[in-house]
Amino acid sequence: MIATALESNGATVYIIGRRLEVIEKAAKENNKFGKIIPLQGDITCRQSLTKLVETIRARHGYIDLLVNNAGIARNLLPSHLPSPLDDPADASPSIKAFQNVLWDTGSPEGFAESFDTNVTAVYFTTVAFLELLHLGNLRRGDLPPVMSLRPPVFNKEPCDNDVSNNRGSSVAHHPLPLTPPSPLTSLPAGLSTTNSTPAAHLPERCIPQPTSQVITISSSGSFRIDARVLSISYTMAKNACTHLGRLLANLLADWGIRSNVLCPGVFPSEMTSTQHLTPALLAQAVPLGRAGAYVNGAVWLVDGGRVGSLASSYH
Repeated sequence: MIATALESNGATVYIIGRRLEVIEKAAKENNKFGKIIPLQGDITCRQSLTKLVETIRARHGYIDLLVNNAGIARNLLPSHLPSPLDDPADASPSIKAFQNVLWDTGSPEGFAESFDTNVTAVYFTTVAFLELLHLGNLRRGDLPPVMSLRPPVFNKEPCDNDVSNNRGSSVAHHPLPLTPPSPLTSLPAGLSTTNSTPAAHLPERCIPQPTSQVITISSSGSFRIDARVLSISYTMAKNACTHLGRLLANLLADWGIRSNVLCPGVFPSEMTSTQHLTPALLAQAVPLGRAGAYVNGAVWLVDGGRVGSLASSYH
């Protein structure tokens, strides 16, 4: 869905997955301009991530957007958990059946796999692609915002008073250029800015271009604390995934790289094709009474992350 929308609007989109035949089929079925490009790789493997980055660097040189979309669900709970009401009215309730279901549903390895894909891989995939995201900013002439805090540097001629420190080593002062070097000097050969207009001819007031961005697909399940969750390990991992995406917004801010998180409900996919998530069952849990009626009851906080950095009731 995301890849199709981007490619239909002119973007070149690289889709990554372990099963080449699956992503090749997806590219074939959704390509409009032939710009959805499948690349085989495993985001839980750092060596594979490095190889993917180098492949895209050689082909494209930069990226503007990274979408962390991979996710898995393990340790699926049954639709009905044993309850004290299941025991006969004249019998003392036993918690053993309930305990056994929680104990036997999945394994510690399933917990680890959930966090490996839903959290750890999101972090290392983002880190692996940081330089290409940075080059996407430099291509547009977007310097890291903290550079504006640097005091201006003026030419300084050497003089006799510029002498050594108390260990006797001299410090040479070389004349500096009147203007700082272009950020584009660090771009790969052949990669240039989309706007080559000299600064002197730019309008006084320009609308700033959007900077590079990381979008992480988490889940509405990351906020659930009720007893009817599909998987405890999935819910916990997606909660951590949501937290990571918000943390990255602050971690990457000095570099002008944005981080946002989408927390969708259940959408049709290979992962959601289970007896627990049929359209009829989903419709029962949606206030409008039909599956997919998701633009309802939502609060869209769009303030650049300001409220999230202040004392507030926003979580």
